[in-house]
Amino acid sequence: MKENLFSGMYRNVLIAMCGLSCCAYGIIANSGGVFFTPIAETFGVGKGAVSLTLTISGIATAVGGLLVPKILKESSWRKIILIASVLILISTLAMAYADALWILYLANGIRGFGAGLISYVTISIFINQWFYAKHGFVTSLTMSFSGISGALLSPIFTGLIQSLGWRSTYLISMIFIVLFLLPAIILPFSFHPESLQIKAYGAEIKKGTAVSAEENNDPHLLPFLLLCLVSIASNSYVGIVQHLPSYAIAIGNTAEAGALMLSLALIGNIVSKLLAGTLADIIGTKNALWILSVICLFAILLLFCTQNILFLYLGALLMGCGYGIGAVGITLMTKSLFGLTGFVRIYPIVSFLASISFSAATALIGWLFDLTGSYLISFEIGAVLCALIFLAIALAYQGQKKQKA
Repeated sequence: MKENLFSGMYRNVLIAMCGLSCCAYGIIANSGGVFFTPIAETFGVGKGAVSLTLTISGIATAVGGLLVPKILKESSWRKIILIASVLILISTLAMAYADALWILYLANGIRGFGAGLISYVTISIFINQWFYAKHGFVTSLTMSFSGISGALLSPIFTGLIQSLGWRSTYLISMIFIVLFLLPAIILPFSFHPESLQIKAYGAEIKKGTAVSAEENNDPHLLPFLLLCLVSIASNSYVGIVQHLPSYAIAIGNTAEAGALMLSLALIGNIVSKLLAGTLADIIGTKNALWILSVICLFAILLLFCTQNILFLYLGALLMGCGYGIGAVGITLMTKSLFGLTGFVRIYPIVSFLASISFSAATALIGWLFDLTGSYLISFEIGAVLCALIFLAIALAYQGQKKQKA
């Protein structure tokens, strides 16, 4: 009897991992930008000082993600998710009642560390354990939910901030956090499918996959460094996304228009993550990521070279393709360049760099705006990053056979 990807334990794992993606990225990272302006106004500080909260959160997420491969085991995984849940909820509560900026910094650090324990590293490890067939599709699907939740919640949070204030909105966000975390806490599944006397999805291809992993394992340093460059550049690029609401206001549009731009970027996040895996299966990882990098450059041109609202919306939508490179893309690159054997060793490092880069870029863009009163330099840097991504991908795959991720 043919296995059904969306039934039984496979379904439970999928739902749980999608929930973790929604919490760790959809709420904590992708919806964070809508809070920048109201918090800055409350404390009388610049957007750079407020965007530093997301930087601190991202750094803490990166640190938490580095620990995951060492502590995530059959006997501990449920406890780790519970600990992460407590850290995220308590810190969000502290953020709602913060009366000083340093409290927001501390709370974001705690919340970010909790998010790191349920980050893409955790999600990818579970997917590797449970899915051999349709691995790329499952990876794209779970990671796309970070964009789905962010796109839906950003306008909701914006409306709540305008009617109830940002403090009450943080409290309400705790309800969504609980809903997203519950599946991983209460649904029955295990770390290893064998623990439940069942096989991983597509287990019949495991042997072939393992051989392929050994054959693809690249011992050279250059592909690793280029992969790191793609991770850093793509995640620095998407740091601009969190400033789209502020950018819209800076050029004379409304807060609602800015929130819609952020939502459109997160819709682009969803589509590009699904597209990255699909295109990689058809035309190869290298070509798929080349296409996304060109789209990202076009998005920069639309956003900064015209202030027509329709072009701004289109540019925001296309800018979301950066997420397809920075999340799914670097995952597929890691597997195609180093195989499944190298993936466990290399991906946590690449993911760490991704989180650090996104966090640093988010703060830097805010500071550049405070210093110059414009987002010009940030958009120019974004264009350069797109070119670097394109070139690094080409060099990383140079001399290798065209392959599917």
